[in-house]
Amino acid sequence: MFRDTNLEFSPWGVRTGPGIGGPVPFVAPKSFTVAAPTPERQAIVVAIEGTAYTDGMAVQQRPWIDAFDPSQILVRYEFDMLIPDGNAAKFAQAIETDLRLCSKSGYNYNGSFQNNNQEKGQIQVYGVAPKPAWQNTGIMIGMYAEDVLHHVEINYLINDTNTAANGMPPFSMNISSFELDGELYTIPAAFQNSPGALLNWVPGAYEQLQHDLNSTGGAFEIEFSDIAIDWM
Repeated sequence: MFRDTNLEFSPWGVRTGPGIGGPVPFVAPKSFTVAAPTPERQAIVVAIEGTAYTDGMAVQQRPWIDAFDPSQILVRYEFDMLIPDGNAAKFAQAIETDLRLCSKSGYNYNGSFQNNNQEKGQIQVYGVAPKPAWQNTGIMIGMYAEDVLHHVEINYLINDTNTAANGMPPFSMNISSFELDGELYTIPAAFQNSPGALLNWVPGAYEQLQHDLNSTGGAFEIEFSDIAIDWM
């Protein structure tokens, strides 16, 4: 296993704009920031303030790691997350923690994952059925509790070959499961085998931590630490 770790200390960028969603016509957040770790608080703090349904994304690109067997690439995205107060419960539409993986084949695998507060804490994954859209998995974990250091792990399986393998079509991805605070949840089979898109991005692992405001607008922040991408 290769572990690309302590990613909270690597440079993060900020992205806002209609390309990542938001109200129509688009209204940018009043502010969206990513504060670097400090000696006292070794976490990045992602914060948003704005009006209804606007959003912002913290982004980082990490290297693509060549797999021994490209037909079964196992990747785990993990991090600790602290929601310091009740603002996220009041103002967040969703707390989105995504990993997009682009291989040297040019295929991009969208591992977007979120806990949707407006769906009473339902886990959603981004898939193609029949067009790209957020899918309700039926897994209800409730809203993340505040003032608790949560540990999250999201597990991916990729077939990055032009032939079917391991029950997966060519160039496809599964979000197989996730763990929250040590409890394992399996993503149902109906949401597996999501086809990759031939986007020809620079090969790498693209992390995206996105904050989405709900219909009232408002402000909230979340701390992320011990961020890692595990190639297994």
